[in-house]
Amino acid sequence: MRRSMDRLVTLSAARVASELERLRTATTADRRWRRRLWWLGLRCACWYFGGLGLVVWALRTTNVPLAQLLFGLGLYIAGLGPVITLLVFGVRERG
Repeated sequence: MRRSMDRLVTLSAARVASELERLRTATTADRRWRRRLWWLGLRCACWYFGGLGLVVWALRTTNVPLAQLLFGLGLYIAGLGPVITLLVFGVRERG
């Protein structure tokens, strides 16, 4: 009886190797996914802060037509830049 129970608990070397390889593959894929999400967040933050930079520049300039252009452009970039980046990322991940 004891000998048959040992066989049930013991895994073969091939099974252990295949499970370790599966775990390594999953860990690598997870690391790649986290890196891609980190870069996505960085790109969105760059769009947002770039747009805010244009708004600040608009508030600091004395040239009224340039200030109006920079202010509007800054609002569009800060608002739509991250959204478009997220949409493009989502489309690329599906396809």
